Amino acid sequence: MIRITIPEALPGQNVLLRMHWGKRTRLRKRVAWLVKAALLEHGSGYQVGAPPIQRCRITITRRCRRRLDDDNAASSAKAVLDVLQPLSKTHPDGLGVIQEDSRCCIVAPLEVRQEPGKGETLVEIEELP
Repeated sequence: MIRITIPEALPGQNVLLRMHWGKRTRLRKRVAWLVKAALLEHGSGYQVGAPPIQRCRITITRRCRRRLDDDNAASSAKAVLDVLQPLSKTHPDGLGVIQEDSRCCIVAPLEVRQEPGKGETLVEIEELP
């Protein structure tokens, strides 16, 4: 199992839709660096150079003071899922942890939990046979 801790609560859909495109690009790049740093930490469960995971279950826990509605919470996972995919034209900051973010790769439904907390996002990727 791969565990990633991002030290901020990622914004929901309403915030992303109203965000300037330049600010949204900076957010995407910041998330990419935070995920890369978390993956390289000792004990994350990730092996550098490993092939992308073909089938997995992903659980994202968003800890923040204010709770989002379910649609907004689910859309906050987009930035993380884009970074976890392989590097491509559509995913310029891709790290290649998972093969893709479709139902072929993420077998179980993406689970986004919300808990009260100081503002962080926890991502757990469980490889399935």
